[in-house]
Amino acid sequence: MKIALIIATVLVVCSFMFGWYITGQGLFELEMRLRFTDAFGWLHQPFSTLSNLIIQSIFPWTRPLQRYQPPSQIPTVSPTQVIEYVAVLALVGFVIDMLFTFAMTTVPGMMPLFGGILVGSVAAVEGVALGQSASYAQEYLDVFNFPPNAFLFAIIPILLTMIAMALSSSAGINIAFAPVHAVHGSRWLSFKEAWKEGAQVYLLIAVLLATGRVVDLIGHIPF
Repeated sequence: MKIALIIATVLVVCSFMFGWYITGQGLFELEMRLRFTDAFGWLHQPFSTLSNLIIQSIFPWTRPLQRYQPPSQIPTVSPTQVIEYVAVLALVGFVIDMLFTFAMTTVPGMMPLFGGILVGSVAAVEGVALGQSASYAQEYLDVFNFPPNAFLFAIIPILLTMIAMALSSSAGINIAFAPVHAVHGSRWLSFKEAWKEGAQVYLLIAVLLATGRVVDLIGHIPF
């Protein structure tokens, strides 16, 4: 697990730095941004769709209009509904984050060896996306346009997600290579032990992602 954690950390950090770099204005940076944006969107599309369906089922007034409706027919939203919506949005976002993290960076580890490559690929794409987000967050350092704490509320969730991604990826890589090492006397025992270690790691991942959602939620409250 320690070796897997080192590999995942190096991979996520390097891809994070690369994502920060390609936010430049050159043609190469633009082309790489477009490619990774497509990959990022493809990975998240099913989970984003699921999140939207859940929110729209709870709050019907968030559904897109099927036809033109005059302003008098558009439902009004009370402040209480807005608060409920934001709270549910944060909760659903946390659940979707956990589902995405587990499905994309841990479940592929069930395939020996090749699963580790898939996990590493997802971690790299996510690292690049987080690097781009962190680079764009620099705009909040402009104290003339944003409050001084805006940058912290923007960068902390990104860093917490980055740490969670490294941990979940290490769990997936460890599971993928556990049957090959068979350090516990048999491939099956090694595979089961890797899942137990992954379950322990996910307790920390849940705390990190939940904290990131709370910080992001607080950052959107107009003080």
